[in-house]
Amino acid sequence: MVNMEVMGMLTGTRRSRRPAIPRVMAGITAAVLMSVPAPGPSAAGPHAGAPKLAVAADPTATARVVKSFGRLLPGFEVNRGQVDAQVKFLTRGSGYTLFLTPSEAVLVLRAPDAMPAAGQALVSTAEVRMHLAGATAQPRVAGVEKLPGIVNYFLGNDPAQWHADIPTYAEVVYQGVYPGIDLIHHGTQGRLEYDFVVGPGAEPGAIRVEFQGADGIVVDAHGDLVLHTAVGDLRQRKPAIYQDVNGVRRAIAGDYVVLGPRRVGFQVAAYDRSRPLIIDPVLLYSTYLGGSGFEVCYDVAIDATGNAYVAGSTTLTDFPTTTGAVQTASGGSADAIVAKVDPTGSGLTYSTYLGGTAADVGYDIVTDAAGNAYVTGYTNSTNFPTTTTAFQTASSGSLDVFAAKVNPGGSGLVYSTYLGGGAAEEGYGIAVDGAGNAYVTGYTSSPDFPTTPGAFQAAFHNSANPDAAYDAFVTKLNPMGSGLIYSTYLGGGVVDVGYEIAIDADGNAYVTGYTASSNFPTTTGAFQTVQSGYADAFVTKVNPGGTGLLYSTFLGGGNNDLGYGIAVNAAGHILVAGRTASTNFPTTAGALQTGSDGPGDAFIAKFSSPATVPGQIEAEDFDQGGEGVAYHDLTPGNQGGQYRPAEDVDIIRYPNGAYVVNNFQTGEWLQYTIQVAQTGTYRLDLLVSRRWDLTSRWHAEIDNQPVTGSVVVPDTGSWDTFWWVGVGGITLTAGPHVLRIVADQEYFNFAALRILPAESPFAGTPAAVPGQIEAEDFDHGGEGVAYHDLTPGNQGGQYRPDVDVDISRYSNGAYVVNNFQTGEWLQYTIQVPQAGTYRLELLVSRRWDVPSRVHVDVDTQPVTGSVVVPDTGSWDVFWWVGLGSISLTAGTHVLRITADQEYFNVAAFRLLGP
Repeated sequence: MVNMEVMGMLTGTRRSRRPAIPRVMAGITAAVLMSVPAPGPSAAGPHAGAPKLAVAADPTATARVVKSFGRLLPGFEVNRGQVDAQVKFLTRGSGYTLFLTPSEAVLVLRAPDAMPAAGQALVSTAEVRMHLAGATAQPRVAGVEKLPGIVNYFLGNDPAQWHADIPTYAEVVYQGVYPGIDLIHHGTQGRLEYDFVVGPGAEPGAIRVEFQGADGIVVDAHGDLVLHTAVGDLRQRKPAIYQDVNGVRRAIAGDYVVLGPRRVGFQVAAYDRSRPLIIDPVLLYSTYLGGSGFEVCYDVAIDATGNAYVAGSTTLTDFPTTTGAVQTASGGSADAIVAKVDPTGSGLTYSTYLGGTAADVGYDIVTDAAGNAYVTGYTNSTNFPTTTTAFQTASSGSLDVFAAKVNPGGSGLVYSTYLGGGAAEEGYGIAVDGAGNAYVTGYTSSPDFPTTPGAFQAAFHNSANPDAAYDAFVTKLNPMGSGLIYSTYLGGGVVDVGYEIAIDADGNAYVTGYTASSNFPTTTGAFQTVQSGYADAFVTKVNPGGTGLLYSTFLGGGNNDLGYGIAVNAAGHILVAGRTASTNFPTTAGALQTGSDGPGDAFIAKFSSPATVPGQIEAEDFDQGGEGVAYHDLTPGNQGGQYRPAEDVDIIRYPNGAYVVNNFQTGEWLQYTIQVAQTGTYRLDLLVSRRWDLTSRWHAEIDNQPVTGSVVVPDTGSWDTFWWVGVGGITLTAGPHVLRIVADQEYFNFAALRILPAESPFAGTPAAVPGQIEAEDFDHGGEGVAYHDLTPGNQGGQYRPDVDVDISRYSNGAYVVNNFQTGEWLQYTIQVPQAGTYRLELLVSRRWDVPSRVHVDVDTQPVTGSVVVPDTGSWDVFWWVGLGSISLTAGTHVLRITADQEYFNVAAFRLLGP
């Protein structure tokens, strides 16, 4: 992969939901768009489940997503009986819960690493109470700005204890806590904040905040208020104090002031007391689904009708299940869970345990169009539920991957299978294609992990270091889970882990994760072929058969980088999200955030796939990389400025919406990364226009080697008229290559290029029947393959000048194959949608008295006799001449027109019917 389109960072300081990477990766922090609880490590293996990628289609949409999450997190839910009656509102975040009562705010903190092991329910917590000394005893408390999300609690097996449709609000306002002073609780990008709004004439010195539950408080050198608690320090940033004056925020100097062992106030400099004053300290649609102990949700999928599917794990015996579910009782110390929540979020369609007598965890879930749910994770239960015809019905090692398909009603398993060898492996990502094939990725430490013949990497890397014995894997299961379509290792000599997988319409698999292997497999021309830090993210595309990599790249800087989410859109663009601790993580100009702003950052990257050959590539879709890397342009700036405005290539937009690289000058070049599907001989054509009398020329290079001579760009009659001009006989090997188009002589416009097999239809696909086909649009392939012409060169030279067929241009702009001589022929590939009888007609002209004749073959068999071409009275007068009715079967055919007797001109032919 070469073309990185958009890459940026999102900064914060939250703990990953994955446990530490073995050895050197411990303690990395990162920010993501949504905070989620951090699970503990599984019994073995490098990681547990990771944050999911929410895909935005473009950078603008990404910015909207960031802004939306900034507004929505956290929301304050109304207390409808889900907690103690004293509480009016509450909000939850990663590692905390905040309860708001009329007289105080209670913040319950959980130690960041205090997630229980299997079978344990206790966590380490601290409780900090914030009380306003001398405040109004019963202020009016109200939610402000209702949010679109609701909260539901499905707790235990008793529906009477469930609470649904609980509204949430962006803010909670306490009015008149002191005379003329309001208190507002709100959240921004996952951080808790509270503002004191001091009205005109009110006294900010009246505010006195008491903290109970802290071992001590101190204002540090930065002006932050630090509260020491049993689970760590709670930090409140130095208050932002300001006034809004005519729409402009005016900062006012001020600080915390310690008034006692557990009491603080605010010291404020002089300000305009006729205006309100804001004092803003900063503290560091969700459904709670669970019982009376420990549970965690690792993934949520949404189907087309809005149902939500949840996968995770629980240690509870009273987790809410539904009647008739696959498994209504807990099986062991921890079970995977699968639940389906209806589109309103107010009810369970189904909910089930999924596990045996040991520990089982569901990490990832997807659905198909029929509503089946596909789940993967790990199990160390020897009696994990499997189906009779499953690929692997028995456990093989200490931990095994499981892959299960749950039917739409949650009442049964379509299939469930182990997947593993004699050591340990976990499944982290699962995807499904339109045919119901499931694709799974994760890690394995088993040298005997099941692989298939011809797989890209059939053998484990066999590292001698026991701490580095992990490879990623990619496995494709058939729709019934009874066999492997392919299965391959993916890794180098150290640690490699696959976290997420996506599928495109062609069945290519896209995988991301992290690698600590310097010899992780990459492809020629990839964006980053050399490891940068101890651990880099990777992005890999596996072909539909699992036999090879279409491309593979590292992605990272000098520290540790991990890819957690991946998606691919219809255009073949790949979106990757993850976390980075690298200050030099690669970013692109104009990205949302191009630099690191903390000890850990989230990243979002967008790649465009190498263009597939055979195929067509738009000229403006050259590689990323900038001047001297992806292109060379002599004129600073993008003269058109309407597409890729940050590049120096001149791109203009035509009224029909198409983009064109404008005024290609001598010495300028554009570079394209291509992926050749099959070794063979190809032809390269450029779609170009030229109007001036200069003899414009271009040539092409592949992997820095010239593959064409200097090709003339003909005068197309108008800058708005484009012709395909190219050459054949280019040998390409399967795999990635770098194509460079170089202007040898200015000026010309360049709209697109195409690379097609040397013998191929003119347009790349067979001409449609019924329909009309222009005579000059015969197939590619050259003399003796696509045509036979007795006169060297193109005597007209105005269209397809690289072929030896004589093509003339008429004053009305039409092209004609000129002076068809005895024995000459032209060949056309056609596509017949329906078997039947079709009428074949030729548009011809003839003036001389010689009785010219023509016949037609289809698939080398004559389908007409020798038909006379009549004297049309002038070479410029064309008649449709019927050659008779021919029978054609549905499918692709090759039609050949042969001159039995010279001379005549051919403008077009048509097949009508059936």
